Amino acid sequence: AFTERHPELVVAVGVYEIPMSFEPWWQGSTARAVAADATRTPADAAEGFMRRFVGDARWEALPERTRASRRAEGAALVGELADLRANRPWHAEAMRLPIVVGYGTKGSAHHQDGMRRLAEMLPDAQLVVLDGCRHDAPNSAPSAFAGEFVVPLLERAGGQWAARVTEP
Repeated sequence: AFTERHPELVVAVGVYEIPMSFEPWWQGSTARAVAADATRTPADAAEGFMRRFVGDARWEALPERTRASRRAEGAALVGELADLRANRPWHAEAMRLPIVVGYGTKGSAHHQDGMRRLAEMLPDAQLVVLDGCRHDAPNSAPSAFAGEFVVPLLERAGGQWAARVTEP
């Protein structure tokens, strides 16, 4: 969305397994759908959203104060996710710069499908598939993510950005 509004400030974009709930083909059983379930309170929705991302064991290991803070964010989370579903934040046809789109082979099917579709929709996109990586690849596989996703992004950005690419 920032790129569409301020293209003069962006030289390239990298997107990895982004939610595309504003698209009619986006799967309904995503984290957004879990959080926006009308049968839940906003606090329960926030907790469900977090549990989906970090897992039950990590959620339970968080300090009570942290869990309470995340639950208190429920109304904002539900509102933002509903808005994202109802209002397209950006338009693929407006993207006129190099873009690297990626997903991991261990990511969810809807993220893989979404990123393949996105790469086809964007005028100048390169699709990167990270073998053996999940949705959390930037954290769980930082070397693979940097080498296979970030480096191509910097190279496509060109100029001073490409000059920053060094051999490991």
